[in-house]
Amino acid sequence: MTTPPDPDAILFRTAIAAFTYHPSRHLDEPGYDLDDEIDWCLEPAGNETGDDHRELREQLRELITNPNADRRAFIRKLRADS
Repeated sequence: MTTPPDPDAILFRTAIAAFTYHPSRHLDEPGYDLDDEIDWCLEPAGNETGDDHRELREQLRELITNPNADRRAFIRKLRADS
């Protein structure tokens, strides 16, 4: 039996990633990769794949890199999927 995704863990990790992101972070921290950061955010979701997973990755990319992004839809989706 697999463990269901933990929406609070995903939300927490996304908040940390968004809070610590800045456009030149890859210059300040050699080896930093936004895709690795997104993978870390989604780690509590397990090894899901498919269109929903790709859509969630793109949503995370926007939430992490755009401080003006609306996070309400993301939070609602996490809560609804759990």
